[in-house]
Amino acid sequence: MNKFNKTAPTKTIDVPVLAMIKGEKDPVLETVKLVGVERVPLIIHRSFNNVDDLEVIRGVWQITHVFTGYNLGVFGSYKFCRAVGNELLDEPLLYLPSQTMMTSHADFRDLGTRLNDMRLEHWHLGGKSSRFRE
Repeated sequence: MNKFNKTAPTKTIDVPVLAMIKGEKDPVLETVKLVGVERVPLIIHRSFNNVDDLEVIRGVWQITHVFTGYNLGVFGSYKFCRAVGNELLDEPLLYLPSQTMMTSHADFRDLGTRLNDMRLEHWHLGGKSSRFRE
């Protein structure tokens, strides 16, 4: 399995993002161009404020699910996101193609617990509780 590289990416790629758009009742899957790297089923990319003006948040990376555009809530340095992302690549549940399939799976709750454990384990690499907080 191809893991995330040690060096942060510099190439701009298409990133699927599940976002609230003005005038829409439900979140919509949008594609934005950001510096990042894809390793199915995840993308590590620069964090940003919103899809309307796409202002990149300096020094903050995040992990997004490729198939759904779902933000996994993992924010921080590239080293932090890389460490968590490389462990998540071994998670079979993330290879399911839709959010409904993942959330209705019997192991979904365990994934949340495992993700929290990974975040705590690698926090010293530059984890953040939010893309906006220091």
